Amino acid sequence: MGLVVFVIGTLVALFLSSRLSVEKPGASQQIAEMFLTNPLGIGIRDLLEENTGHHAPRYIAFVGSISIFVLLSNLLGAFPFFASPTGNVSVPLACAILTFLYFNWQGIRHHGIGGYLKHFAGPGSWLSQLIFPVEIISTSARLLSLTVRLWANIFASDMIYGIFLSLLAGPALWG
Repeated sequence: MGLVVFVIGTLVALFLSSRLSVEKPGASQQIAEMFLTNPLGIGIRDLLEENTGHHAPRYIAFVGSISIFVLLSNLLGAFPFFASPTGNVSVPLACAILTFLYFNWQGIRHHGIGGYLKHFAGPGSWLSQLIFPVEIISTSARLLSLTVRLWANIFASDMIYGIFLSLLAGPALWG
């Protein structure tokens, strides 16, 4: 199913890129641009600017790719005979690993290896020796947290969907 999402995403991107126009944007281009920024302030660029300030353009490609992959994966599960790829724990784990590596790489790139590790120690005080291991464990636990949150939500959604279908199918079979 992940490959199906990848193919659908690629086909949509190719379709949209063939219709891009600065002078006369079409409806499909305007809908695609709503994923980046929109009046509600919930677009990818809007959220990144709110959280990272002027560094937002640097992160749009990665965050947008993961976000659109997860969106398409979850929407695929709404169609009969298709399962959401994020309902299998390996897909959210892969997304979490990519995000974890990207997050740490950007931190090292921005602060340098020494500055990034110093960031885990907090302000220079006697508590730094206690804070450092806790922060390392906390940052590493994000892999588990990101994986379980996405997987559990989709797994529960699929279970509820199955229960409702069985409730509808039961009376139909009796009649």
